[in-house]
Amino acid sequence: RVARDATGNGHDGTLWNMGESPWIAGPDDAAPIRGNKGALRFDGVNDVVTVSEHPAFRLNGDFTLSVWIRRDASAVRNGERILDHDHRTNWALILSASDDDAGHAAFQWPDSSGAAWSSANHAPLNDGRWHHLAVVATDDEASIYVDGQRRFGRAGITRVVHPGGAKVGIGNNISNKPEREGFTGAIDDLRVYDRALSESEVAALAAGRP
Repeated sequence: RVARDATGNGHDGTLWNMGESPWIAGPDDAAPIRGNKGALRFDGVNDVVTVSEHPAFRLNGDFTLSVWIRRDASAVRNGERILDHDHRTNWALILSASDDDAGHAAFQWPDSSGAAWSSANHAPLNDGRWHHLAVVATDDEASIYVDGQRRFGRAGITRVVHPGGAKVGIGNNISNKPEREGFTGAIDDLRVYDRALSESEVAALAAGRP
C-alpha cells in the first residue's frame, strides 16, 4: 500500500507492517485529506512508511520541515522517530522523553562535531491531541516551532553535507534501532520545503492555512 505524494512530485511512501486499517481522520477531522484516506496511525513497534531517497531530502541548503502529529497519551520513549533519514549520517526529527516522559520535539543534523541537536522545551505533546511541528533551517541555524510558536533556535552549526543514499522513514527508526524508537500515534501532512519559511508562514501552516 502507498501514501500518495499530493505535490505530484512522485515521492510516494510505502506502508510497512501497518495492518489493514492504518488510516484515521487527520487534524481537520475530515477524510480524505490531500488525496489520501486521512492520517496514518503508527503502533510504536514496527509500523513505518518509507520514501525513496532523493536529493531534495538531503536538506543541503535552507529548508523547512512541516508535519502534524498526534501522540498517544502515554509515556514517551526517548528517541521516538517522527522522521528519520539515516540519522547516523543525516537528520532526524524525534520526540525526546526528557525527564518527564512527556515528549519534546528535537531535531538532529550532522555537523563537524558529529551531530548537532536542537531541542525544544514546551508543553507536553503526549496528550492525545493534534500538534503542528516545524523545523526551519538556514546555513548554520535550526529553529523548532510547536503549534506555530518558535520554541528553540540554535546557531553556529557547522553543517556537513553527506552524499545521501538513504530512504526517509516516517514513524520509526530505519537505521539501526527498529522496534525501539517507533512513534506511537498518528502522523499527517508531511511537507518538505527547499527554503526557510517565515514565522508568519509557519503560523499559517499551524492554523491550517497552507
